[in-house]
Amino acid sequence: MVVGSDYLSLFSDPDDAVTYGNFGDAACAVILEKTKENTGFIDASYRTETTEIDGLVFPHTGLSNFLTNPSSTPYIKEVSKPKDTMPETFMLFDDLLFDHGMTMDDIDYIAPSQSVFKNVERIREQYSLNPSQMLYIGDRYGYTAVTSPILALYEGIQSGKVKRGDQVLFYTIGTGHVIIAMLFKY
Repeated sequence: MVVGSDYLSLFSDPDDAVTYGNFGDAACAVILEKTKENTGFIDASYRTETTEIDGLVFPHTGLSNFLTNPSSTPYIKEVSKPKDTMPETFMLFDDLLFDHGMTMDDIDYIAPSQSVFKNVERIREQYSLNPSQMLYIGDRYGYTAVTSPILALYEGIQSGKVKRGDQVLFYTIGTGHVIIAMLFKY
């Protein structure tokens, strides 16, 4: 079983329309089981850039300060605007697929991070994907961080867009930035 959870509303400032209106809380679990089917984990890759690690801080006073001084401000603080990571995301996807003799045409579904709708649109445009191949569900769940690609997979399965044997590309991004992609045969 793989479990992920985030409690982002704790750090969302009610006076900040972006974080307060965007962040959601969720916990997800995925049960992996051994089968005789030709399915499962294929590969994963990531890129890390630490020069922007302090661009978004939460709680903005630091977690240790918040835990020892509960009266300190727990809210997220955007210190600087993040750089555009989409060119690196496209390279990561292309390199990962190339390593397995695949192209985006071989991918049936992408389960993306739900942090920025514009990123979902840009991936769709870059690879000429239709909306059913890559659902945006942040409008229903909010941005739930680590669980957002899992929720996107869940919605894909529930809606019939993901079926057994489909090639799925998981994608997420973290502040700082960390870009992660994983290939999986569902």
